[in-house]
Amino acid sequence: MSHSKTFQYYVSDLGKLLLESAREARAAREKATGPKREFESGRTMAYYEVISTMRGQAIAFGLPLKDVGLEGVDPDNELI
Repeated sequence: MSHSKTFQYYVSDLGKLLLESAREARAAREKATGPKREFESGRTMAYYEVISTMRGQAIAFGLPLKDVGLEGVDPDNELI
């Protein structure tokens, strides 16, 4: 496998894995109460920042969101 294909698969998988973790954090936030909810809110916001940045950089560099594993993702609606 070429270096460029490896890199492409890495970036795509990374985006998908981060999104999956973000959705899990959001679900945990919804179930949590008290200090645990505050922690899960912070964790969800951290994923929001990362995914929003990845998405924005992909757009800025002209990369299809599909190539970074974030096709059809709206962090504002899914994570906030």
